[in-house]
Amino acid sequence: MTAAFRTIAVAVLAGVGVVVPAAAYAVDYGAPRPPSLSGTLTSACEGDVPYLYYDLSLTDPDGNVTATTATLTFSDGTNALAPLEVPRDSGRITWPGYAEQGGVATAWPGYAWDASANAWIAVGDANLGWTREATVTVEVNPSFTQAVTYPSGDACMPPTQQPTSEGTSAVSASAPVAATPLAATGIESMPLAVGGGALLLAGAGFVFVAARRAGRERAGADRS
Repeated sequence: MTAAFRTIAVAVLAGVGVVVPAAAYAVDYGAPRPPSLSGTLTSACEGDVPYLYYDLSLTDPDGNVTATTATLTFSDGTNALAPLEVPRDSGRITWPGYAEQGGVATAWPGYAWDASANAWIAVGDANLGWTREATVTVEVNPSFTQAVTYPSGDACMPPTQQPTSEGTSAVSASAPVAATPLAATGIESMPLAVGGGALLLAGAGFVFVAARRAGRERAGADRS
């Protein structure tokens, strides 16, 4: 029975006083089809920077989803980060806990710079170290959750260098090199030493000339 014919039949029956069940008034549009979200999360290093890459696919048969962004939420069951908003399709984010300034890394998840040891020191879950083994919930409404692992390889490990804001390499932690300043007295005494030597030479020459002149004068006096 078509919807139009059903509506007419219900109206006729109601007009003649026949009791019509409430279900007869309902129009059968079919069962709602909820949206679904799927995707992949992968970790990798690029240019010595750790990233989390995401690729999302939203299925929305009835066109009910209006959001154009998704959120990524890191959690390990005990700790959780505030949701990070990203475009709803694909892209990447810098791994939480990593930071750089002037092209030089100044923070790594799970590490802290120890100036006294001149090295990056592992600090466990501190400094967002817990995000290295965590889950990420991707949500658009619907959502899905996937386990993620910090990218492996030396490229994503802290270098054995002191972070600087100028973007220049600093002292290597494996082979520290201490700067040895020149002694101020060594630099400043050089002109004095040269000047003193010149004066000594000049004085010696003066004495020699005076003695020679005195000798000539005595020799002339003897002849006379």
